[in-house]
Amino acid sequence: MIKVDGALLKEYRKKKGLTQVQLAEGICEQATVSNIENKNMSPGINILSALCKKLNVEISDILVETEEDKIRKKLSEIQSLNAVSKYKESYEILQTIDQKKVSNSDLLNQILFYQGLLDHLYAKKEDAALFYFNQVLEQTTETDIHHLQAAANVAMIYLAKGELDFAKVYVERTLKILNDTDFDNLMVCIVYYNIATYYSKIENYEKAIQLCEKGIGYNKKHKSTHALEYLLYEIAFCHKQLGEDDYLERYMDAKKVACFNGNDHAVKVIENDLK
Repeated sequence: MIKVDGALLKEYRKKKGLTQVQLAEGICEQATVSNIENKNMSPGINILSALCKKLNVEISDILVETEEDKIRKKLSEIQSLNAVSKYKESYEILQTIDQKKVSNSDLLNQILFYQGLLDHLYAKKEDAALFYFNQVLEQTTETDIHHLQAAANVAMIYLAKGELDFAKVYVERTLKILNDTDFDNLMVCIVYYNIATYYSKIENYEKAIQLCEKGIGYNKKHKSTHALEYLLYEIAFCHKQLGEDDYLERYMDAKKVACFNGNDHAVKVIENDLK
């Protein structure tokens, strides 16, 4: 069932000079039109689309945005802001989301993941971040993209704290999930970057480069530049550590992509490295 503005549909019908029977003709039963107008629910999108076409109105004018629809839009905005490191703006939007209004488990896990991510990257509340990530890990399976992201970010928290043994456990867990599951989600690119930074930290630069190249390959497959500046940046750093002559060229490639994606934070990080 789809929630609609039944009174508005009725208003459009009357403006067209149609009875419920006339509007329903060739589309559905008269009772269906009556239920839509009086109970604000449509049995399906196809019927609603046909009725709106007959009335010459946009279906979006009739649909009623639910609270969860509004939350999905906010989470989409948070995802876009995070992609260019605008964590402060993301955090502020996240604070306007009321979890109590969410019944969809997938949506709730997405909220919990972003709560953990922004507590980690913006608020610097590592214990709180671990709490939220662990909730996601407990409530999802390994084939869930949120599970993969949570595992990778737990590894990043332990890496930041210098607890390399714990970080290694979650890095290996993340790699196993990546190897066992074919994810169709661009968030995989940032996961490859995150795990690559662990290997860079323990000076296994070849492994870090290999993982970044997998992330780049995923971008090529999907014709995307998601997190590409980070992947290129990490490769440039590793090439410098390995004494490769092309590291400056690789830094500049990363900077160009960061500029293209509007990621001012990444541009500044790259420029500081170049200095």
